[in-house]
Amino acid sequence: MLSDFNSPHSREFIALKRARWEADESDRFRMSVHAYIIAFAVGAAAIAAWIDTRFPKLAPTHLRLALAHVIGACVIANLVMATGLIGAGESPMRMTSGLLLVALPILVYEFLAGVWTIKVLQAAFRTHGR
Repeated sequence: MLSDFNSPHSREFIALKRARWEADESDRFRMSVHAYIIAFAVGAAAIAAWIDTRFPKLAPTHLRLALAHVIGACVIANLVMATGLIGAGESPMRMTSGLLLVALPILVYEFLAGVWTIKVLQAAFRTHGR
């Protein structure tokens, strides 16, 4: 009897496979929190790289300005993220809109400020080394 159950052509085996497939179907489009955070950060970095490439005149030319952008981005992130997304956890729609309308621009600005700082430092070392 047990060997009949394990055979790929038995009704019980087919019913079990179908039940497992239907259970997996609901989880097919789910994403883990870790994968979402990584995709979110990579997307923000890609947008920052695009902005830097598309609008090169936005970049500061002096190290003080670049560091001011970094400090400003960190201050904004700490203030807004500490207070801005508190009420967003009540529903998935509010959380998604909070992430896309508040957190994404802040993260893009942080990456952009970092890219600008790296570019200013590279230019300083290039001219200083000669």
